[in-house]
Amino acid sequence: MREVVLNRFDPVIYPYKIWVAITDNFNDVSGRFLSYDGKGDIKFLDTDKCHAMTMSVMHKEDLKYGALILFKTKKDGTIGTIAHESSHAAKLLFEHIGADASDHEPFEYLLGWIAECVQAVFKTKKEKNE
Repeated sequence: MREVVLNRFDPVIYPYKIWVAITDNFNDVSGRFLSYDGKGDIKFLDTDKCHAMTMSVMHKEDLKYGALILFKTKKDGTIGTIAHESSHAAKLLFEHIGADASDHEPFEYLLGWIAECVQAVFKTKKEKNE
């Protein structure tokens, strides 16, 4: 397994993290995370046609919950794909804390914050490795 740079973001007010990575093989990060229920490693099957993916996970090292957002290449960081994956992550966070996304303003604020975090990963040359 290759070492992949994971960029970790902490929304502070929510008990949930956001991890973003760019890797051409999603399985390169599987050893760092457990499934959301904590019962086993995450596994990626048949991701050849997938350019981006978001899932709820538990970090193996500190057992923190969060959303893992993966992109295959920097070319996959289009505004549409970033918005799409950020929406998944925001919904997963709201699901985790039992919040209702129909209370629009908190959800939209969170969605924008996640999209900015993801965009920062694509804009920076220096990535923060966890």
